[in-house]
Amino acid sequence: IGSVGTPHYISPEVLEGQYNEKCDIWSAGVILYAMLSGSFPFDGDTDKDIYKAILKRKYDFKKEEWNIISDECKDLISHMLCDEGKRYTAEMVLNHPWITKMAPNSKGAISKLNVKHLENYKTMLKHLENRKENQEKY
Repeated sequence: IGSVGTPHYISPEVLEGQYNEKCDIWSAGVILYAMLSGSFPFDGDTDKDIYKAILKRKYDFKKEEWNIISDECKDLISHMLCDEGKRYTAEMVLNHPWITKMAPNSKGAISKLNVKHLENYKTMLKHLENRKENQEKY
């Protein structure tokens, strides 16, 4: 599979040669998942392993980090990281209760986020950058 970009964010449809606006909703769901938990929903040792995981569309909220995340947030992510036919549109995401309830309170909501997860996300991005540089050398 040849592609451009970071493998973790690619939607199953892109891997299958299709693209539409719902692919971007998938990518935003991956970002939301990663920022809240400090890990990617679909991972692997190689790009090929990551692609296989994405195509399976299997992830969970079992890690301890998810214990403090609201069911509404998990519901939103579940509607972003699902089969295309069930995936929310951008308008549906913006009108989801988690967004509409949290956006007016966002000034204080950031304090509820675990800063360590955001730091892990930054570390993950650096790791991906280094891995890509190493792959380009060979």
